[in-house]
This record gives sequence, structure tokens and C-alpha cells, in this order.
Amino acid sequence: MARTNTLLATVALCTTLNAQDPPRDYYGEDYSSGVGYRVNAGQIIATDGNQVDAIASVSEGTAVKTYHWINGRTSFVMAKLDTSNSNPADTLYRVDMNLIGELSQTPTLEMYDQTPGHANFYFPWTSTTAEEVKAYRMLVNENVYPDIDLEFYSGSGGQKMAFVCWPGSDPENIRLLFEGQDSIGLDLYGAIKLFLEERYFTFAAAVAYQVDANDDVLPLT
Repeated sequence: MARTNTLLATVALCTTLNAQDPPRDYYGEDYSSGVGYRVNAGQIIATDGNQVDAIASVSEGTAVKTYHWINGRTSFVMAKLDTSNSNPADTLYRVDMNLIGELSQTPTLEMYDQTPGHANFYFPWTSTTAEEVKAYRMLVNENVYPDIDLEFYSGSGGQKMAFVCWPGSDPENIRLLFEGQDSIGLDLYGAIKLFLEERYFTFAAAVAYQVDANDDVLPLT
């Protein structure tokens, strides 16, 4: 059966010599103008029809939607739309990424670079709190581990995520647990592949770099 390869993220490990918020992208790219992270004001519901207040934000303008939970979990979701009849049975493919380990902790969510305008959601399950809902081009889970942040943003190649390791942090604390896939593996280029039925999610191989006091990017080996 044919499989769909979807690029989810370029994962970067960045250490910084000085405090800056947030550090620059490894490739020097600006945020994509077509991608945003919309605050959840009650518009998000589960497949059972109930609101999901534990989700803080959802991506927009992305082939793979990312749902960002208050506890630091990230859900990656692809949809297969059924256009065959008037009663469609769409299929969702979901894989969760959890941050684990003894030093993992509930993060503080911050959002940067607000997109123009806002959105209003008028559904049977929403109220006036779902009016003028803002979106931002960068989402940061601060202190997922001590002095380590997890960023989500987007560039020309799609969504990216970056672990930002501030001075005094230990990158060895980072542990990822993926759930929901049928199998997991690495390809010849070091990318993580998560297989789920006839689809798979791809995380490109990580790059490591440092941002010095002059805001210069220094590749690490």
C-alpha cells in the first residue's frame, strides 16, 4: 500500500551563551507568514464531541496539525478526507510526543509574534469566549526540563521544533516517548519515522548549534 511521507519538523538542539528570547533559527529563516498557532478558546473538540480544555493551542496552515497540551504533550494529526458520499467517514492519524524522565515538568506556555487579525468561532459548544481568538507564529513551552524550552515555529520547509538549552542546563535530560504509531525507526539520513497504517510521520535529523553573545550561530558536532 502506498505510504505518504510528511515532513513534520526540523529538530534543533541549541545552546546559548547569553540570555535571549527566543534565540535565532539555525538557518536564519523568518517565521512563515502562512502558519500560526491559534489559542484554544473552547473551539477544539474531541471525536466524541466534548471540548478539550487541556489543549492550549493548535497549529493552522500546516499539512500536519499540531495540538499543544498544557502538560507539554504534543499531538501530531493528519487527516484522510472521505469525499465519496454525503455521509463522509474521515480518518484521523494521530501520534503523541511526550516529554518524560525524572526532571520533566509541566511547562509555562508563551507565544510570540502575533499574526494579523483574529478568528471568531461560532459553534453550538462555544460561547463569547471564542471571539477575537488570536494566533501567533511561535509557541514556546518554557522549562519542559530545568532551563530547557521547547519551541515550535515554521519556515520554508514546514514546521520546526527546537529544544533551547539555556546556560546551566543538561541536554541529557531530554527524553521523548512517542505513542500511537504502529512502529518506529530511523532512515539512512538519521530521520525518525513513525509508521501508522498507510501513513508515516517524519522528523528530520536534528542539528545542534550554539548562539554566542554576538548572536552568531556556531554549529556543533
